[in-house]
Amino acid sequence: MSEPFRPHCGTELIDFTLHWCDDCARDAAYRDTNYDGDPALGCQIMARGTAWAHEPDGPNYPKEWIVDEKGARCTAHTTDPSCPVRCDKTIDLFNDRP
Repeated sequence: MSEPFRPHCGTELIDFTLHWCDDCARDAAYRDTNYDGDPALGCQIMARGTAWAHEPDGPNYPKEWIVDEKGARCTAHTTDPSCPVRCDKTIDLFNDRP
């Protein structure tokens, strides 16, 4: 069973969007403009407004943002191949080491 994800504070919202939105293919074209381009290029979930702007039962609330047994997540997340998720322990991140 799932319910809408409603962040409790701005920090929780930022953490959520950093985790789910920063590498999502849905927002890649807008990200490529350094967020200065036409917002229509970006994720339309984000374009509708954040969870702060709408009530969870409202028509514009991001229905894709849920909490379930896996935790808070965006069900529309699609990995952007140009933003691979990398482990900070991966040896190629440390170029000065042999």
